[in-house]
Amino acid sequence: MSKGKKLALLASLIVVIIIVVLVVVYYFIASSDTTTKDTLKDTSYSKSIELPTPSLTVPPSTINPSHVKSLATLSPKNQNSQETNTKDLSSTTISPSTPATTNSNVLESKTLDSKTPSTSKALLNVKELDLLHAKYAKTSHYKKPMIVIIIDDVSSRVHARRIKSVGLKLTPSVFPKQPITPNTPQIANDFPYYMVHLPLEAGPHYTDKSEWIKMGESYKDIKKKIDEIRKDFPYAFYVNNHAGHGFTSSRSDMLKLLKALDSDYLQFVDSKTIASNVIKQIGKERGKFFLSRDVFLDNVQDENYIAKQMETFLRIARKRGYAIAIGHPHLKTIGTLKIYKDVLTKYYDLVYIGTLNDYLRLHAHIKYYGQPLKHSK
Repeated sequence: MSKGKKLALLASLIVVIIIVVLVVVYYFIASSDTTTKDTLKDTSYSKSIELPTPSLTVPPSTINPSHVKSLATLSPKNQNSQETNTKDLSSTTISPSTPATTNSNVLESKTLDSKTPSTSKALLNVKELDLLHAKYAKTSHYKKPMIVIIIDDVSSRVHARRIKSVGLKLTPSVFPKQPITPNTPQIANDFPYYMVHLPLEAGPHYTDKSEWIKMGESYKDIKKKIDEIRKDFPYAFYVNNHAGHGFTSSRSDMLKLLKALDSDYLQFVDSKTIASNVIKQIGKERGKFFLSRDVFLDNVQDENYIAKQMETFLRIARKRGYAIAIGHPHLKTIGTLKIYKDVLTKYYDLVYIGTLNDYLRLHAHIKYYGQPLKHSK
């Protein structure tokens, strides 16, 4: 082989080697880029549950600006990827591609207390909340109004972890044991206190996979279902209705249910999913005392909406001495409760549902829910 051919062959070999090296480098870079994008996508997903920290606007004379410092955004912590991606009955699924929440716009709100400054923005700043509720406390007739916060639709250990992470005396309301919620008796045992969230028939247009106690069922069939609940949840003494728009509006059906509950030492708490239910009327006729919900906290999954509902709930408590709110184990609800944690413990008496019931009936001698307490100041 001539010298020229050898040089040509060597050059070709070098070119091939260079091409192979370039291909390997290209695929390595492409692979690294994909990993980086996936990492960024996961980061965006985790940030999408964080809450913005809108500020509270009040007259300058009310709050000393030197005392008000913006705090870092508070959000539900320790939500690992397994928890965030778990499917459950009450969580709204968020796509991993959902961008992080950056919108700090706040909703306008009405005056929250006639004797205190009006607020024009949602209340999500811890320091400002404390200052505002300190002022509210001075105008209230009650030293520490008694409040209950029920967390409905509890059906998974994810929900249990979220509720516990708040560190407050929240009252979890757990779904009965059903094919779609088979582990709820075990989940209930994770809590020091719980109640049962009883699915009652809503009506023909309401869709849900829960097994309902249906309108028109015999007392025998209803009693059998309630007996199962008593067996599965031996430490439950209260139930509240899940849906039940139609059922709670039917006098005959409610009388059968209340009779079955009485036989198993379970007390009914009215979720008031419909204003026209017959529960209050039955209570008046039979001299029975029923607790009932005052405010739904999170019909809209928006931090500003939830904050405004919290203020409405607490205003009711200040006005008459007690109140009951219902929320759900959504991330935004849990995050807002964490922001309100110091206020709830400092200026209000947050208790379990049974504590409020016993106090109103046995100590305050309240004849019907909604009757104001005697002033404690």
